[in-house]
Formats: sequence, structure tokens, C-alpha cells
Amino acid sequence: FDINLLCTYSIGGKMLDNLYYEFLYNTYPGTAGHVDRQKAWKQPGDVTDIPRIDVGGRNSIGYTADNLISASYFAIKSFTLGYSLPEKWMRAINMKSIRFTLSGDNLWLLAARKGLDPQYNFSGSVGYSYTPERTISFGVDINF
Repeated sequence: FDINLLCTYSIGGKMLDNLYYEFLYNTYPGTAGHVDRQKAWKQPGDVTDIPRIDVGGRNSIGYTADNLISASYFAIKSFTLGYSLPEKWMRAINMKSIRFTLSGDNLWLLAARKGLDPQYNFSGSVGYSYTPERTISFGVDINF
């Protein structure tokens, strides 16, 4: 057996999750809102980390340091497991080799918010960009 594992990580730093911000603070009728809106401050005595949601005026919400989240992450980028059948088995069936491989890419990500991938962020905020898909492959290499 042989195993190859590639992990990446980043520790520290902050980023603006503006997509979350837009879903949380959007106030346009008919537009989707984030479920966290239900936890917003509404009256004195409410204990929450989501401020009151207002439109315009002095209480209008703007970007603050509270909107920054951790940009730290840990990811399993690729994993490969390979196995070659023993030579004595190959001689018995008049073959040189048979090798099996199982591999995967973009297998797992641990980040501050589900769905947020800080690895593909170059501007300090998230946007509508695609991250690589998870792929799993199986292979057989036969040599006569």
C-alpha cells in the first residue's frame, strides 16, 4: 500500500463575508433573508449578537469590524491510496503488474462558516465565485 495526503491550512486573518451580510441585512420585499435574522435585536432586554435591522436613517447598518470573520481554515486537498498486487501473483497469471488506485480531491474543509471557502478569496471578502468540486476516482493499471 502507498498513501499520499495533501493538506493546506491558514491560521489568522479576517475577511468580510459580504454574502452573509447581504442575506442578513437585505430589506427588499421578496428577497431571501438569512435564518439568523430571526435572532436580531428587537426590544430592550434582547440578548443577541445580531443588531436591529433598520432601513435608512441613523440606525442603518453599515460594515463594521463585527462583520469580519476568521479566515483560518484547514483543508484536505487530495488523498491517494494505491495497491499493487504481489509479483508472485502476477507471475502465476503471466502479467507484469496490476495496480489499483483510489483518489479524491477537495475532500474536506473546516472553516468559520459552512459554505465559506477562504482558500479562493483574493480580495478580503467573499463573492459569487466557484470553488473546485469534490472528485473521487478509482483506477486500475494493468501491464502485460
